[in-house]
Amino acid sequence: MLADDVRLDLVEKAKRQGAVSVGKYFGNYDAVDDWLFTLGFLEKKPAILVSELNAPDEVIYVVLLKWTRVKIALIRDYRYARLVMLDADIEVARDGK
Repeated sequence: MLADDVRLDLVEKAKRQGAVSVGKYFGNYDAVDDWLFTLGFLEKKPAILVSELNAPDEVIYVVLLKWTRVKIALIRDYRYARLVMLDADIEVARDGK
């Protein structure tokens, strides 16, 4: 699923490159179980919208993915840069749209 040269930009926190290093990033998310991922759009770009389970209608940050063919080439995670959300144009994908 990850390209060999995949890049991770954990905005305002860290950057990683390579499938092994970036793959460990997913393990960090697996250890947390109090959130909800929803598909949607940030500024008209496909995005993963992240909410807390106790407030599913409030998007607290987003994760953008860039693909090359069938593999993920870039993950831009705004977990540590939530100020981006203040003026963001966010739309939740509804009914497959």
